Amino acid sequence: MCSSDLLDIGAALTKCGYAGEMSPRCIVASQVAGRSLFSLTSPASLYSALVEFVHHLYFKWLLVNPKDRRVVVVENVLGPTLFRETLAKVLFRHYEVSSVLFVPSHLVSLFTLGVRTGLVLDCGHRESTVIPVYEGVPILAAWQAQPLAGEAVQQAVRADLACRGRVTRGEGGLQEPLDPELLTDALVADVALRCCFVTSLSRGGQLGAMLADPSSGERLAGWLEKDAAPGVVLPCGGDKLLQVDGVTREASAELLWALDQDKMSVASIVLDAIAASPVDCRDRKSTRLNSSHLCN
Repeated sequence: MCSSDLLDIGAALTKCGYAGEMSPRCIVASQVAGRSLFSLTSPASLYSALVEFVHHLYFKWLLVNPKDRRVVVVENVLGPTLFRETLAKVLFRHYEVSSVLFVPSHLVSLFTLGVRTGLVLDCGHRESTVIPVYEGVPILAAWQAQPLAGEAVQQAVRADLACRGRVTRGEGGLQEPLDPELLTDALVADVALRCCFVTSLSRGGQLGAMLADPSSGERLAGWLEKDAAPGVVLPCGGDKLLQVDGVTREASAELLWALDQDKMSVASIVLDAIAASPVDCRDRKSTRLNSSHLCN
């Protein structure tokens, strides 16, 4: 009996592997010839791009013939219908797989915990989505979403590096201002994924107040000298080393919790999803609160 192949195609990254394994076989960019798969709106161009993309997954990473294999596609239930239908056509018509199963990402996140009920936060690249799941059924009427996710954090990292980033060149360690051309998308994503973290509530409040106040330059300098998290150094081409300070590492993710003009944040959509759920689903004795961080 053939095994199942798992595909999780996100807006930024794609994960693929075999069912039953602890980790994906590969995590690659969801791109073909430098273009994002989700930026293609023409059915013909999307079909051609997916043929090439799936071929790359199977014959470079999975190293199996896709014919007569079963495929499980982990998808966002709010994803575009065109993408779902085109992917199914590519798998059935071009690669002749035996079956395709589309499963909601919020539902399968609970499988790893062994529970059937939970509140799942999917923090992807373009947006954060909250969907309650009750006894294995997603409550779509209570879904909430905000464009606060990986892309927004990377934009904050780029702005901080352009303002306070420094580059060390050569063995002498001479510092010079950061050239904006060095801030490629790959470098910014690398800094956000490898260096940044969510700090505590109290430190986040202090950092937010200092960064929002234009006259707090001395306080920010003192924070960098005494209280900030340790800085890190990353190579950025040739003999150049990028200096990432502690404020950038701590403060870049604070925008996820800051209220916008509509008084919305990642924390508020979690509360709104609970409030929009049926009352019997919110009973403490019958539900649990779980979170799943998916890097799509």
